[in-house]
Amino acid sequence: MEAERSNRRRAAMAGWDEENWYSRYQLARLAAVQGHPAPDVTHAYLAAYEARPRRAEPLIALARWHRLRGEWALAYLYARAATE
Repeated sequence: MEAERSNRRRAAMAGWDEENWYSRYQLARLAAVQGHPAPDVTHAYLAAYEARPRRAEPLIALARWHRLRGEWALAYLYARAATE
């Protein structure tokens, strides 16, 4: 998929941290939408969060993803971490 290739290429580049973070975040969203295995989705969202810990969006999205899968405890943990 072209979106995945482009975001991987941008995430690997140096430059503005916000653009790098956004590319990693989009890669995580793509992994979730495309139905990648749970460890891959989790890793992608956490990589986006680690790239810019001030941004809560990856944790919120991860909490939502777990909630939609019926994984309430994990959803709660990520939602709580996002609020802190």
